[in-house]
Amino acid sequence: MRVYAANIPLGRALGMGILLICLGPAYAAKNSPPAQVTMVATMPATFSLQAGQAAIIAGTGTVQVQRTGHGVLLVRGQLLNKGGRAILHIPLALAANTRSFVVQANMQDGNGRGTAYLMAPGLMGRRMPMRGQTFLAMAVARNHGREFFALDHPLPSTLEIVFPELPSTQSGKFSLTLNMRELGY
Repeated sequence: MRVYAANIPLGRALGMGILLICLGPAYAAKNSPPAQVTMVATMPATFSLQAGQAAIIAGTGTVQVQRTGHGVLLVRGQLLNKGGRAILHIPLALAANTRSFVVQANMQDGNGRGTAYLMAPGLMGRRMPMRGQTFLAMAVARNHGREFFALDHPLPSTLEIVFPELPSTQSGKFSLTLNMRELGY
């Protein structure tokens, strides 16, 4: 017994149907723009915080800056002021592989009378008192014309710490930790 669909044998009808199904996408592929494929790789956030030679202005004393991990610096010192305020400048190079980051300071020793300010082009920061844990500045890559910061293009900046007037007989010891972390957007 033969089955016919509109007077066409079933085998021939299936063959024509398969041919039409195969030719349709082939014809569409020739006349369509190429498809765009996007791959997203997730990388862990990496930070680099490097310091140059510290300079004490309008005062005398000692300052040590040492790296204690990726994106972490320990700044320790003792100021012997001669009756005026003391200013400390530390050149920094900030680098990250994220869209944004913040620089945070944690005061561990000291009288909390000083202020810290992190300055760089495109860095959003303000002068903050040196008490406990505080955010000094933040940076967003889009403010620098990029989608992401790059580890091989550090952002040059300067950390300025201002200590108020100390009596000439008093010394000021201080210790603070600087670190970087991802801002999240």
